[in-house]
Amino acid sequence: MTPPLPGLIPLGTARVLAAAIQNVGDVQVALFGKQAIDGDSGHTPVQVARKLGWTPLTYVSAITELGDGKITVERLTDDGKKTVTTNLPVVISVVKEINEPRYPSFMGIRKASKATIPQWTAGDLTIDGAPVHQPARPTGPMYTPSHPRGAAWRSSQPDSVQEQARILVEQVV
Repeated sequence: MTPPLPGLIPLGTARVLAAAIQNVGDVQVALFGKQAIDGDSGHTPVQVARKLGWTPLTYVSAITELGDGKITVERLTDDGKKTVTTNLPVVISVVKEINEPRYPSFMGIRKASKATIPQWTAGDLTIDGAPVHQPARPTGPMYTPSHPRGAAWRSSQPDSVQEQARILVEQVV
């Protein structure tokens, strides 16, 4: 998608991705990672599924069967692995156990370099509602400790726990 839409929160990202998936056409499975490193929330795949009206399958470690309008997957849970079968279409968020990465072949690299990857602008997509943008993040410290009496923090170590407690009480009260 060009140009990028900076500052989207997971719901805004989900709206854009759901619109892109619908733009592709006949899609039965949409694969996502478990979470992104920017917000680290893991909400986007489930929100995309909700926007599309599809079933979300999270923490998928293996796809064991796919066909006849159904999919069977193994999900990692707190209690171990759980096998789930559901109807297509689905949105899947995968964990690192989904596969063992392999190096591409020389021919695979050549084919990939010639592949045509569609690029859309926001105007090319029919986005459900306006994308929700994240407010600008402050560049300075988020919290600066202050004391109503203007007391300064002490850097020396008191000799006893009682002395530490007395100093802390003086600074807080």
